[in-house]
Amino acid sequence: MTRISHSLIDLVHALNDGIAFYDQASRKSENPHHADVFFRMRHIKSAIAADLNAEIAIEGEAPHLDGSWIGALRHGYAELQSKLANDTNQAWLDQIESQEDRILDAFRLASASDPSDRVRELAKLYLPDVQRMHDEISALTHHSLSELPAS
Repeated sequence: MTRISHSLIDLVHALNDGIAFYDQASRKSENPHHADVFFRMRHIKSAIAADLNAEIAIEGEAPHLDGSWIGALRHGYAELQSKLANDTNQAWLDQIESQEDRILDAFRLASASDPSDRVRELAKLYLPDVQRMHDEISALTHHSLSELPAS
């Protein structure tokens, strides 16, 4: 495996972890606006992952359609938390925002310091989209928190 494909696989795993969260959240959300946002975010992440997988294929590797094992654990935790929470939408939003933080960090790190010029170039290409998704979920999370009744 080349250094390029290894770095891109890490980014794809981060995206796929996010895709799994959005897929589940869009189906379970009780808020139609949130469900629409989750559905749209899932498709944007899927498109970026597909582009990165195409680059991985150029390097001679098979596409990566799974997330990381850590992402699977976080997903399970989010499901459990949402079942225990009074506000299921807020529980999903909190976990998705944490996942967005991880994806943004991965793309920032790759764009700034990956040894491969091609990986830095691809990370920089998609960083604005990743930043926009992060900012939108952050705003949605904080807006939802402001609507919660005071304790």
